[in-house]
Amino acid sequence: MSTIFERATKQYKEKIAGTISLSIEVPEWPDEQGQASLLYFKPVNTLRFREFSRFVELARQQTVESALDIIILRALDENQQAVFKPAQRAELFRSLDPQVILKIIRRMNEIEDNYSNEQDEAGLTAAEIAEKNF
Repeated sequence: MSTIFERATKQYKEKIAGTISLSIEVPEWPDEQGQASLLYFKPVNTLRFREFSRFVELARQQTVESALDIIILRALDENQQAVFKPAQRAELFRSLDPQVILKIIRRMNEIEDNYSNEQDEAGLTAAEIAEKNF
């Protein structure tokens, strides 16, 4: 007989195990062949608790800085590894185009909203959280 804890953790493990990564093309960041960079990201409803809490906090801040932090938190490469590290934040803040960052955030939200209209624990989709704030 399983405990509620075991059933709860099993549910979440199954949820994230079946998660596909979504992707967005970023033509402003072309590779050596001139092709748009491809950023991957997981749907907000599959972020781990700490990541999800951080995402919600950042989305509510309504700043370009928080948009950059969302990109740092969510952007993955084709191997599901973080593209940017928190330690690079200051350099990224000086070196990245804020309009491109906001465009990426908006596009992520559009793609995610099309992928799933499931509501998060607070009753808002990721797109609704970010749209209110960006």
